[in-house]
Amino acid sequence: MSTSFRQHAEMAGSSATRGWSHSIVWKLSLLVAVSVAIAVAVTGWLCGLFAERIIKDSINGRLQLAVADRGAMVQAYVAQQHERVGLVASRTQFRRLIDEYYDGGDEPRMHVGTRRILNDARQVTTDFVAIRFATREGRVITSTSDHLIGADVSTHPDF
Repeated sequence: MSTSFRQHAEMAGSSATRGWSHSIVWKLSLLVAVSVAIAVAVTGWLCGLFAERIIKDSINGRLQLAVADRGAMVQAYVAQQHERVGLVASRTQFRRLIDEYYDGGDEPRMHVGTRRILNDARQVTTDFVAIRFATREGRVITSTSDHLIGADVSTHPDF
């Protein structure tokens, strides 16, 4: 009887130990799995934040470069146009005709003389579509196109 009790006690102890050890292994496995899942989720989230910041910085850098480039191009174009206008307006004959007109001179004579000078300048410079000369108030007094004479350009952004 004592051997059967001993065998029975050993079997009961080993099954209890076996059940307890499986329970701890299962709990530790679950803990590791949850820890790994949390670590992966946090790492993925942080990587997403860093990737978003890198992409935004890259896009902003490209846009700032494009803005600076376009700004330089516009400034160069404006400087070129000022130079061209200066070349046309500084012609002695053109200035003399405009001064005579302001002093009460003959308007048709001014139109014929200045139109010839403006057309010559337009033909020399292929980028000019039309050239017009306006008063400080914005009224066109001479132009390469008849329909522009007398027009009010004071509201135009390029005036």
